[in-house]
Amino acid sequence: MQEEAQATNAEVEAVKEEEANEEAVEELKEKIDALPAEEKYQEEIKLCENDLAILLKKIKGLDETQQKAKKKVGDILAFPDKLMEKVSNLKIVQNTLKLGKKGIPLADKALKKVDELLNKSTAIGSIVEVITGKKSRLQEKIEGFDQKLGKIQETFNAKTANLDNLKAELFKLVAEKTGLKGKLGQKVDDVKKVKAAVEDFITRHDIFDKKVKCPDKAELETKVEDLNKEQATIEPEAQQLEQELKEVAQQEEKQELETKEVEQEIEETTQKVEELKEEEKAIKEEFGKDVTLQPVQLEEWAESFEVKKALLGSRFSSR
Repeated sequence: MQEEAQATNAEVEAVKEEEANEEAVEELKEKIDALPAEEKYQEEIKLCENDLAILLKKIKGLDETQQKAKKKVGDILAFPDKLMEKVSNLKIVQNTLKLGKKGIPLADKALKKVDELLNKSTAIGSIVEVITGKKSRLQEKIEGFDQKLGKIQETFNAKTANLDNLKAELFKLVAEKTGLKGKLGQKVDDVKKVKAAVEDFITRHDIFDKKVKCPDKAELETKVEDLNKEQATIEPEAQQLEQELKEVAQQEEKQELETKEVEQEIEETTQKVEELKEEEKAIKEEFGKDVTLQPVQLEEWAESFEVKKALLGSRFSSR
């Protein structure tokens, strides 16, 4: 009797265990069935691809606009150095003019003109220095833009590659899900082992669920928009700089012309002074060494050169 009772209890326990295993298997089936369908993730990946495609157009637009701006700004950025070199050359010429020609010092009138030219050149040089500072800031902005755009492109490429990885991961998860459902549809000998496998699968599935939603896509969109606003300031700055450079170039051309005019004036005056010396020498030879020609002011001589002989004739005396 006791053996029969024990056998009966064993059968009851076996039945209970079997029922518990069946319940556990059903719970595992329900957990797997509760997971989102493959189509949901395919749609989310598709949406992410579409969003990234829109972003790619914006990124390409930024890059194309940047390349055009850099090409246009390239000549502008080199211009201030050329202007400064021209100013320096003008000042060298003007300082040389102050020394006079052929040992003949400048008259006050000519010296004043040269000093005025030097002051103008110094003022133009100061303007060019300010423009050079603006050029440097614009150059830094362009270089900074390039760096930011480069990082955005790297992030975008990483996201595109990540989508390919997500597709491959989804394929594996679907295959694994199908395999687990197949096992649960058959007699399960080791429920604990299958349960551990299902729970591990669900954990990895939840991680995939978070990754597939492009969580940091909004951050990338914000960076692209910010960069677009920054780029919008580059062209106006370049245009303003170009206008300022043109104005300075015009000032330099005028300054160069004025310098040539003064140089020509000094050359002519010097020539007249030399001719005066020759006339003095000729008179001394004619009237003797004891005849001295009274000095004539350079300005006066320059203004009355056409009647110099009459002046010379009335400006000598015997000692």
